[in-house]
Amino acid sequence: MEIVVYTNSARTRTCFDAIARSRKYALAFEPLERLDGWIKNGHNGAPALVYVDLTGSPDADAVMKRLSRTQGKPFCVIDARNSVDDPAGLFRAGAMDYVGRPVFAAGITVKRIDEVVSFVRSAYPDLTAGRTESAPSGSRSEKGTVSAKRSRPSGDTWDSVQLDREYTFAMLFAELDNVVDYEAKTSPGFTASLSEAFSRLVEREVAPYQGRLWMWRDYGGLVLFPFNGKSCPALVSCIRLVLNRPIENVQSFHLNTPLSFRLALHLGNTVYRHKGETGHIVSDSVNFIHHLGQKFTPPSAFTITSEVHRLVPQGLADLFVPLGNFEQRSIYRMRLPVKPR
Repeated sequence: MEIVVYTNSARTRTCFDAIARSRKYALAFEPLERLDGWIKNGHNGAPALVYVDLTGSPDADAVMKRLSRTQGKPFCVIDARNSVDDPAGLFRAGAMDYVGRPVFAAGITVKRIDEVVSFVRSAYPDLTAGRTESAPSGSRSEKGTVSAKRSRPSGDTWDSVQLDREYTFAMLFAELDNVVDYEAKTSPGFTASLSEAFSRLVEREVAPYQGRLWMWRDYGGLVLFPFNGKSCPALVSCIRLVLNRPIENVQSFHLNTPLSFRLALHLGNTVYRHKGETGHIVSDSVNFIHHLGQKFTPPSAFTITSEVHRLVPQGLADLFVPLGNFEQRSIYRMRLPVKPR
């Protein structure tokens, strides 16, 4: 279950630091001004545990009255100033948790969220039953999302892919980290050779899975994989890239310090054209995967969207943990290998 916090306070965000570090729950923050939208429509059509911060609200009583009319939407209250006279009354109005000054000061723990989620599931047994991450019927689809009606599988190979036609592909964003540091501290020749070695590495690893470097410049770019609508072999190539990174640092890059690069994988639609002829393509999915890789994916990380996460084989499911929300989509991060002591 996703944790969504409606707040205008930067301090309230730090109260959830333990939850963010644990990666056990997807965590999102929204401004208080969007609270009415959640009361009316929910959060992206998906079940969520909502915390409402009264601390930054100019009229806490009015907020509480609106929350008491949510009718079946579990909510929790953050009251860092202990301004609520009757906290017990909140629970009678439907609250699932109350975070007063002492808890706020200490920070919300994973154990506390576990208990609240258990409480919510017992009080609202139908909340998550039979639900998926897909948007409800008739709702606006997320930007860059491949809905069931728009999914246009491109097949297991490139044999059936035709120029200037739209298909659904697995889209991989791959880019070197800290490129500014390399440019400032090394020679132009070394920087160029590093970039070329990285593109060769990516090309070599994705080729057995039908991956093709598609949009590529300087220190990274976009790789396309055909998508058959049922599985995502591109996942395996990305996992191999992450696990083999220490070896490649020595064999491919001849570096004494670890080379850092980030990966992001998504399923999306685009018109297909040959590499080098993509300048006029307009695609929400292409824009989204670039934004995900450059703005949200942490350095040295491999992230996947909820569309890809649904296709992770059972044996690999434990490798991925929630990272948070980006552009109204749940994002998951691969656990990195633990260094031996």
